Amino acid sequence: MKFSTYILSILLATTLIFMPKGTWATEHSETKSRAINDPVELNKHGQANLETGKYLAAMLAFSNALDADPENTEARYGLGRAYEGLGNYTESVIQYNIILQNTPNNPDVLHRLGVSHEMLENVEDSLRAYKKVLELDPSHAKANYRLGKHFVTMGMHNEALHTFAGALLLNPDDINLNIGLGITYELMHKPAEAVKAFQQAVTVSPESVMAHFHLGFNYLKLKDKVSAMKELDILTTLDPTYADLLKKFIDTNH
Repeated sequence: MKFSTYILSILLATTLIFMPKGTWATEHSETKSRAINDPVELNKHGQANLETGKYLAAMLAFSNALDADPENTEARYGLGRAYEGLGNYTESVIQYNIILQNTPNNPDVLHRLGVSHEMLENVEDSLRAYKKVLELDPSHAKANYRLGKHFVTMGMHNEALHTFAGALLLNPDDINLNIGLGITYELMHKPAEAVKAFQQAVTVSPESVMAHFHLGFNYLKLKDKVSAMKELDILTTLDPTYADLLKKFIDTNH
């Protein structure tokens, strides 16, 4: 053994011997206890990690919170969100269903359940969840958007129009609902109505790349190149990629 290593080992042993009895073990135990038995702090830690996209760390924090308090709904919901972030939608469905066993009428949990089923391509289950949300809370913007988006994907444009338009009566400033309405009109070949929807979307969110792009595209459909060019100028600053795409449409619509 090297002399320096020998001296270091003696110092370490001496420190442990003369440390007040139980100090190291107690401190270690208390730290571990706090890590396991303080669900409030663990939930805060988990939420912070969710917000920064650190889904594995969030999953561990919420799991530890549930170890300490298996009935902690906040921790279980956070765990479900963490699993979603990790792409494990089967597990997120399990977590949300556990919550719904005790609180079957929780709109936010039902919405996340619907999203997880949607990602798993369980169409009927996702629609059932979204419709349940809207029975409980017709103004739930996210569930309305998801349901409308489903109708768009299925080519059910009238149903999508009804969903988006109805939801906007209750949530006129929701950017996603306005864009969803505009895209629906666009797919129905109604550029004038689409322009109105995207203009509202831009009013709500002036830096929305999607709103400006589709607004420019529909101006072209109305043969309004001047307005389309204005949208191109805005997109050049916001997102050069979408600006290039709109420019291609402009160039092919002389």
